[in-house]
Amino acid sequence: MSKMTPEQESKCHKIIHTAAAGAGAGNLIPVPGTGVAADIVAMSMMAMSLASVFGGNLTEEVAKGMAVTALKQTMLKQPIKVLTKELSKLIRECQEFCVQGGFRDSCPAAAGQESPGFIAPSPE
Repeated sequence: MSKMTPEQESKCHKIIHTAAAGAGAGNLIPVPGTGVAADIVAMSMMAMSLASVFGGNLTEEVAKGMAVTALKQTMLKQPIKVLTKELSKLIRECQEFCVQGGFRDSCPAAAGQESPGFIAPSPE
């Protein structure tokens, strides 16, 4: 197995960090499932780009398959962590919807936040 050239190493470094930044940005969106979608896109693009650095060629479908497999393995190894992350996005969305949507009285229980004063009282 041959070593990477400095040019290949530089290209790979840029590809990996660009994919990580894209996946990180996608995970900031507080909507359940967007983090997983962002991860699949970032990992697919990264795999195709890395293959091209070494003269290979991956189709988008193969790259997506690799990304989905990697994410499935992560979810199977860390189901509580993945589930908690996605549910926390849902809770935040529910809280924002309830506060802005006028359902202030029922939202603390619905969002799982039953602490007094968590949501501003109704201005009635």
